[in-house]
Amino acid sequence: MNGLRTGLLFLFLAYSLPVFAQPTPPEGFPSRPITIVVHSKPGSGIDIASRLVSRIAKRKFGIDMVIENRPGASGLVAMRYVLSKPADGYTVLALTKSFVSTTLITHEKVSLDSFYLIGSMMIDYEALITNRKSDVRTLPEIVEDAKKKHGHQIWVGPLVGGVDHIMAMKSWDVLGIDAVWVPYESGSDAMMALLGKHGKVYVGNPGDISGKPDLMVAAVAAPHRLPQFPDAPTFLEYGYNLPREIIWRGFALKKGTPEPITKYIEGVFEAVAKDSEWIKFVENNGAVPDFIPHDEFVNMVHREKEEARKYLQKAGIITTDKAAGRRNLIIFVVLSVIAILIYLAMNPRFPQLRYGRTVFPYILVVLSIFLFLVTYSFPRGKLSGAVGPAIAPRLWLGGLFIFGLWVLVQELRDKTPPSKLPGRKNVMLMFASVITYIVLGQIIGYFLTTTIFIFGASLLLGYRNLWIAALNAIGFALFAYIVFYRVLGVPLMVGYLF
Repeated sequence: MNGLRTGLLFLFLAYSLPVFAQPTPPEGFPSRPITIVVHSKPGSGIDIASRLVSRIAKRKFGIDMVIENRPGASGLVAMRYVLSKPADGYTVLALTKSFVSTTLITHEKVSLDSFYLIGSMMIDYEALITNRKSDVRTLPEIVEDAKKKHGHQIWVGPLVGGVDHIMAMKSWDVLGIDAVWVPYESGSDAMMALLGKHGKVYVGNPGDISGKPDLMVAAVAAPHRLPQFPDAPTFLEYGYNLPREIIWRGFALKKGTPEPITKYIEGVFEAVAKDSEWIKFVENNGAVPDFIPHDEFVNMVHREKEEARKYLQKAGIITTDKAAGRRNLIIFVVLSVIAILIYLAMNPRFPQLRYGRTVFPYILVVLSIFLFLVTYSFPRGKLSGAVGPAIAPRLWLGGLFIFGLWVLVQELRDKTPPSKLPGRKNVMLMFASVITYIVLGQIIGYFLTTTIFIFGASLLLGYRNLWIAALNAIGFALFAYIVFYRVLGVPLMVGYLF
């Protein structure tokens, strides 16, 4: 009888453990829906995953979660939006491994260190994919062909500096080869290039070959063969030490959220990750349902950040802040010396240069050239050397250069002396204002410096309506902040003081 009672008690406890293990919500939380902010448009992979999390959380815990899409600037728009909200647990950021390289490439003060990483919900192993109809299909054939071509073998994939590009560079190191990375706007575009034999290797995930019989996995960076892809060999099988290269998808809160709330939300997401509906969804997409809790997740992201920095610097995609600042200072000094020498050499031939009215357009031309050269330290676009955060400033600076040059030519053609020559003091003041603009921008940032500079330049040009001059300066600074900084993700100086 005692044995029967013990057995029944054991069964009761066994079936009750999942109930007892349910996360306990802090008192009064949540009192309203929790918002999950997604950095991509509706229908993307992370958007679909977030909506499933919302549905399962509602079913298991009765928690209401809504999805808010905030696309733009490769995730920076979503990150800044979450950081603008109170650290109260009601705003969750959906994030992927791509955020690691995004925060490095953009040189912004937005960092993953500003977030409490709840956990990773799923992982997807990286893989090298080839065309079955190509003469290069297996990993040994990739290595042999690359060595024959002495660094001219073409690898394709999405973006410059993204997770797949970094995976390619890691592979080259491990395989002892060199190759050329040709980026495409999206993974599907890159796979079409592989099918068209415009490249030998595509870097992606094993699930990318689903429904594409002409594609095959040459090697997967996993510790063992994946059940969903039993024919896909691992790097380890060929003797190459690349056992675990993954793309993860997880969630985070703003750092500073009270610990009882973070622990509760972490428990909710862990329970969702172990739900059968979630596991089925992940496996059907060729990924692995592997929940990585907070502490382990933080350590992993830190390692990935340092590794990404190493490869992005190696590829010349990013430089250190000191190197970029030193380069810009050298450019400014050299350009200033050249500009002054040209100005002095032209003085005897064009006496109009002695008129103060030519000084401002000349400075405008030189300044636009300098700032145009500075844009080359901005992060690259999605396509190598193509559209990126630098394109809008370059277009604007190109227009500024043309305008300044046109005004300067008109002034040089006009040989009529002005009725009143400006004093040397005003001319020197204009030169000094440009130098001050460059130096001050490093301290208080682009926006405040530009506002002061435009306002001061308006007064020097003779505008006496202070309200109009002030509104013009503030209006331009706001335009630059909203369009260049917020929408396009241009890394404008924010200054050491901010």
